[in-house]
Amino acid sequence: MSRTPPPVSVRRTAEFDADLEVLRRSGISASDAVRHAVHLIAQAHRMADQLTQASGGRRPRALTIHTTALYPRPYDGPDQGV
Repeated sequence: MSRTPPPVSVRRTAEFDADLEVLRRSGISASDAVRHAVHLIAQAHRMADQLTQASGGRRPRALTIHTTALYPRPYDGPDQGV
């Protein structure tokens, strides 16, 4: 039986709210927007780690992202108590 992770709390600032509003323009919820943003950044870190390992420890100076990844897909799973 797996444990449900506790909800995540995020300190909101004017900059955060402005960024969140940009993501929500596509019609997604605030929860989906945050989930999508975390996923994008995690993908970038995973790719940077892979490139670092492949280059003998030299971290990449820049990464590219496919523009299709910038647009969130509707999330149809449970919100895990959020």
